[in-house]
Amino acid sequence: MLRIMLIKVPHYGYVLTDAQNLPRFWAAAWALLIGGSLAPSTLKQRLQHIEAFYRHAEDGRPLGMLDDAIADQNLGILEEFLESYFITLRNVPDVSSGAEQRWRDAVEFVRAISERLLRTPDVSARLTDITLRLERLDRLYGQLRVGKNNAPHFVRALPAAVLSELFELVVPGAETNPFKAPATQWRVYCTFLLLLNVGLRRGETLTLRADFLKTENSPSGRQFWLNVQTSQDESEDPRHSSPSIKTVSSIRQIPISRVVAEAFYTYSENYRGRQKHPYFLSSMRGQPLSAEGVNHFFKILTASLSSTTIKTLHDRTGMSAISPHDLRHTAAVIRMKQLLTRGDPMPEVMQKMRSYFGWAATSSMPLLYAKAAFEERLNAVWGDQFDDRVAMLMELPQ
Repeated sequence: MLRIMLIKVPHYGYVLTDAQNLPRFWAAAWALLIGGSLAPSTLKQRLQHIEAFYRHAEDGRPLGMLDDAIADQNLGILEEFLESYFITLRNVPDVSSGAEQRWRDAVEFVRAISERLLRTPDVSARLTDITLRLERLDRLYGQLRVGKNNAPHFVRALPAAVLSELFELVVPGAETNPFKAPATQWRVYCTFLLLLNVGLRRGETLTLRADFLKTENSPSGRQFWLNVQTSQDESEDPRHSSPSIKTVSSIRQIPISRVVAEAFYTYSENYRGRQKHPYFLSSMRGQPLSAEGVNHFFKILTASLSSTTIKTLHDRTGMSAISPHDLRHTAAVIRMKQLLTRGDPMPEVMQKMRSYFGWAATSSMPLLYAKAAFEERLNAVWGDQFDDRVAMLMELPQ
């Protein structure tokens, strides 16, 4: 049986291996030469897509056939692999959004390694031939799309009714809280606040170190903020899916309110416990909280919502479940609405949004949330009907 596995090697990172647990040659070369500039989470995803291409290419064929075809630049075999892979991805009733990225990554993998071979001295005599082969690959596959996504793009901001019920579920000590252990309740609550109130990505939340919260006294009172920064020991992270900072723009300082800071202090001092790892959020087993753990929290929270709230969620957003990233979308809509209501000029609003949420200086992402904030139904949703718990989200630290 064909055995290709993506494994995580301590102090090194992710490696694609064969049946003998040896690294697949060109996948390893790609990871070192091209994947080195990617965040660990992105590199893992790309290697998973390359792994899927290897599995397809060698299903029922000799082990190592894809590596040999790339090394020999056997265009006939590579075209056969790519074309059959495209048909396999396309020939399903419902083409998933991830299928397009798997196809793109497979083509880019073959092309990137082929380009590297052009720089090898012993193929200089074949330079023209290989160049023509790359141009042919571009012509054949550059414009192919696995599926067409005609669905309109919309921002998945949670309706007020959904958000209010979520707060009733996650507040520590609440009768409706589906998590029984106090430590788990506070762990979920702090995760919830980091995603919604602070607007962090899931990976950013999981990379926060135990000393992430900072404070200082100023003429206007005590100020609190947190630092989103890269971890210096990602290779030693025991989690299989190592979280990471997405881009350089994601490294930033974010001001937070006193009530949110106090919640983080409460968890840290009373429920986190003494841990051997340096991360703020810890699992019940004393390990750094994982992405799978956060996803599990949201599965439980979604299952605990009332049928009426689930219907509201589906009617407003088309979703039947809540993900961690939905809270970041919601935070961005709230923040955009705050800035616009305050009367800040649009260019200034755009730049503040980019800085706060860790987008690049030229990112157009704030425009999506500006559209959502201007929609009449969201204007009604984000009104003044919040209770004290939800009202803390409306605070805008300077």
